[in-house]
Amino acid sequence: MRKYIFLAGTLALLLAGCGTSAPEQTEALTSIAAYPETMHLTVGSHEGIQVVLTPSDASEQELVWASSNKAVATVDEAGMVSALSQGTCTVTVASKAYSTVSCHVEVIVGEDGTSDAADNSGDASEEAEVSYVEETNAAAVYPTYYLSEREVAAMDGEQIQFIINQIYAKNGYVFQTGSIQSYFSRMPWYVAVSNDASRLQMSSLDRSNLNLLVRYRDSGAQETSSLGWIWTRHAVDQALTEDYIRNLSRYDIQLLINTIYAKNGYIFETDTLQMMFQGQPWYHGWTRETDQLEFSSLDQQNLRLLTAYR
Repeated sequence: MRKYIFLAGTLALLLAGCGTSAPEQTEALTSIAAYPETMHLTVGSHEGIQVVLTPSDASEQELVWASSNKAVATVDEAGMVSALSQGTCTVTVASKAYSTVSCHVEVIVGEDGTSDAADNSGDASEEAEVSYVEETNAAAVYPTYYLSEREVAAMDGEQIQFIINQIYAKNGYVFQTGSIQSYFSRMPWYVAVSNDASRLQMSSLDRSNLNLLVRYRDSGAQETSSLGWIWTRHAVDQALTEDYIRNLSRYDIQLLINTIYAKNGYIFETDTLQMMFQGQPWYHGWTRETDQLEFSSLDQQNLRLLTAYR
């Protein structure tokens, strides 16, 4: 699993004039917040801890990491936790310069990886993967109005899940899935609050839309991928592994295969598939003939693995 650490950089303001410069103004680090507050892992898995420093422009931002039981889990200098055996331990992240500033994350390692972090407002821990949407104003993050039953009924499962994710993100939810958290952390409006959805202060608009979306998602009317077609374009830009693929459903595997064909310009014969990819900014269909497609070596490698497990 990739590492996902969100550290705000130090901004140095340099004022030049008449051959002299003003001294650099910095503030002392006052607190560290680490997310998730409780991490659930399976033996052999890895996950990164996201850190938020206050103030974000504090001086001396170097951190040190430590595990209370290295037989259960270790942590590297970037906050990546590796689960080694069943049990519990505490990971501590502390300021190297300010000894009194630190934070703790409880790590629980089990065989089944069962997590009790699910919230009571639509189960944010089951979010589908999402793509990065650049938006500088949190108030403008879709939806900005009350959704109607008719509008939600016309959405597919992935669109519904995507909007659910956005509502949680704009209210500061810290996602349990590292890749989702990484995408939202890159948004200028995102501010981490908690991985406990009950602590989020949602507006009546967001709460109303969330309830409607979750009701339709959980009705089972739409087939929902654990990946989400909105995100699969990013998934196939890296070498897939057997460990990754064997945990996917057949639906997900076929979805990834279709995405590889779509990114190479294939025009699908099935209207549903064509409409799915047609709306993506990266899609440029140009042929219905598969033998005209020129797959990269990465694409060929991924296709061989995916078709073997399909």
